[in-house]
Amino acid sequence: MRGSTRSFATTGWRLLDLLAGEDIVNGVVLLRDGRLRLCGQGWAVPGGTSDLVVYGLLANGDLETSFGTDGVLRVDFFGGDEFGGACEPGGADTLLVPGMTWVDTRFDAALARVLPSGAFDATFGDGSTGMPGRATFGMAGQNTACDCVLRQADGTLLCATGVGPVGASDSLLVRFLADGRLDATFGAGGRVILDLGGNDAFRTVVALPDGRLAAAGSRTNDAGDLDFSLAVLARDGTLDASAGSNVGRLGVYGFDVTPGHHDEAHVAALDPAGHLLLFGETADGVSNNLAVLRLAF
Repeated sequence: MRGSTRSFATTGWRLLDLLAGEDIVNGVVLLRDGRLRLCGQGWAVPGGTSDLVVYGLLANGDLETSFGTDGVLRVDFFGGDEFGGACEPGGADTLLVPGMTWVDTRFDAALARVLPSGAFDATFGDGSTGMPGRATFGMAGQNTACDCVLRQADGTLLCATGVGPVGASDSLLVRFLADGRLDATFGAGGRVILDLGGNDAFRTVVALPDGRLAAAGSRTNDAGDLDFSLAVLARDGTLDASAGSNVGRLGVYGFDVTPGHHDEAHVAALDPAGHLLLFGETADGVSNNLAVLRLAF
């Protein structure tokens, strides 16, 4: 079959229905030996409570039955709904599983660290959950999440997201120490909140070659549409004025990919030359198209 690999599930593709309800994958990590970890959310009963879920696959596409419970790990926090972000390697073959968890009246940012076996890492946690391997961050009266997580060179963990009600959110970065506690040296008690204009939120963050941070997502422009947003920050979370601007606030950029459309960056990456790549969408309410930007600093 052209475009597939027959050594993977014999056909090059694999259909998984693991919870008998609904399975959604938001991210994937390839381990050094070719095994896969698929992360997202799932629920066994339609309309029932959803959990963060990690699926373990062998390099050939078979379920790794020694991982979790028969190849599936369900990550619950407080018994309510959880929804997943994009997982990332956590160092020493561990896995970082980000998302959000329902707590009483709001969603809080959620982050778990999982051992290669599918057990929770008991050395990770902030004590907020009473459960090993899990940490949360919340703000009274506000919805937060961990849409993506970046493990920095010193082991600290940076979550990118938004905070606030739908249609009026601000961009948020939260940094945890390697053991799951909030990093008090970052911003105000571990968090940086930026109002980049109207309704805005971060969806992705990367470390630039010089150690600065580049966080991207979307922001409202003067016409009321969403543009790609980009903020360049120093390691302590302050905006980097030396990065310039095209929207009148040093360290902040907006990119109107398609005028009149809603544009949003979802994934950031660096190419071999150190250029910043932003991948996202441009949408007019009827159709969505892929948008890619390459930026030099």
